[in-house]
Amino acid sequence: MIEVNKCPSCGISDSLISVMPHKIFFKESFIVRCSACEFLWLKNQLDDKELTHYYKKQYRNIKKEEFTFGRFKNDLQRAISQYLFYKKYLPCKTEKIIEIGAGWGVSAKYLYKQGFNRTTIVEPDDRVLAMSLNYIDRYDHIDDVDSHFFSFIVLSHVFEHIYNFDDFFKKILSISTRSSVLFIEVPNCENNYLLDNSDTSFHYWFFTKKTLAKILKKYGYQLLEMKFYGKDKFIQTDVDHKHQYTSFDNSIKEYESNDPRAFWIRACFRLEV
Repeated sequence: MIEVNKCPSCGISDSLISVMPHKIFFKESFIVRCSACEFLWLKNQLDDKELTHYYKKQYRNIKKEEFTFGRFKNDLQRAISQYLFYKKYLPCKTEKIIEIGAGWGVSAKYLYKQGFNRTTIVEPDDRVLAMSLNYIDRYDHIDDVDSHFFSFIVLSHVFEHIYNFDDFFKKILSISTRSSVLFIEVPNCENNYLLDNSDTSFHYWFFTKKTLAKILKKYGYQLLEMKFYGKDKFIQTDVDHKHQYTSFDNSIKEYESNDPRAFWIRACFRLEV
């Protein structure tokens, strides 16, 4: 484990505020906030090698996550909802697309079926190989990808797990076409329920609309569009001011929301460097 004592957004290290205790990989830590730019992150983190091994061998086992029909339905609903959001920014179908942290591969498979058959995924978990994705190129780690130039990059609930932004974007920029588009969806840390329960999701970084846009601008990305999205039903209690998921069938139907404490932030950025 390493300590991250400098804000990855603005670089300040002498004005950090401890926000709340937190567990990561079953070890004690805490979330800190930069008083200068308000970015939040987990102070103690695994390094990149440890993190890759963890996601390859342990992540889904610890979460007891299996690829059931219910999981497939949830992932497909999310994939379709995201596709409708970023469809207008997609390149022509002869261009290359990469999804980093593809999970069970449902979104990549959906893109392939829409005619984007030059789709590549990065996913360390070997079980993805059993998901009938033999027609899609797959890599264990972003550093393994070479000799490709992608026009569209998908990061769905992955950016909050990235180890080092500098190293990550150095690689992304090396495999991106000029004016490529980056789609990101992350949890909204202004939703107290998600923030309070994030220790079960192994997140390193906690974003608001403001801090997400600032991080991407640092690496040469210009915001195209950003919106809040939420699950199909949620309530706000007067007691603890938390959003709670109340859907009976536990499915994820993600709709655009005007609530600043909705579950997710969804955005597209264009590379301008």
